Amino acid sequence: MKCSSLVTTVSIVWTFLFSCRTDSLSKYESKGVDTVLSLYGGTCAYSVLWKSSTDENERYKKFQLEISGSDFVSKSLIDLETIALGIAYNFYKAIREDKIDYTHIRVLLNKEGQAHVSEYELGELRAIDIRFPIVEKIVQSVYSKQFGELTKHVEDSCRKLIEIKNSDSIQSAFSKVVRDGKYQLFAIRIWRDGVNRKAEFIGGISAPIGGMPLNVELALDGDLQKASCLDF
Repeated sequence: MKCSSLVTTVSIVWTFLFSCRTDSLSKYESKGVDTVLSLYGGTCAYSVLWKSSTDENERYKKFQLEISGSDFVSKSLIDLETIALGIAYNFYKAIREDKIDYTHIRVLLNKEGQAHVSEYELGELRAIDIRFPIVEKIVQSVYSKQFGELTKHVEDSCRKLIEIKNSDSIQSAFSKVVRDGKYQLFAIRIWRDGVNRKAEFIGGISAPIGGMPLNVELALDGDLQKASCLDF
């Protein structure tokens, strides 16, 4: 009688969670936290969550931002998921020049006693970052008062909406914007238009008195390098 041997391979998985960070932040991380605080106010507690495993698909390293006591969050009519993505992207922009080994940016928001948690893979944030230069071109056109140049960065379907507006009112809307002003991005809304994803960057341009809202809608997928619509 011939004997056969059965070999069973056992994979051992171990988990290590670390949620209380006491060592100093890198200069990029510190800049990211400061950016979030300057935009949203309140307090920002941060931590790093780890999971190590022999299975690489189970591993993660998440930078977590917990925002509390923010007037913007508590008073805004924008939904918390949209604000959370804005926070994650603003933090990502600050650390993208660093050697990033995080897998996710995780955001916790507290509003009226209710907690909201969102987390985003770095790949999601990079896809947004690739499109953000379109927003920057539009903002630069506003700063330089080149309204003809502005329409070059917008799809024809929306350009017509701009052109039918009274030219004087457009000039008036942008008249207070100064070159050394700053575009402040507060929230990002993402949805699907058929099979393609679209994003709306919700923010505003600083002005000597008050400010001017400027929201930019564009496609995240495809090769189009123009905004699909503007709202100001």
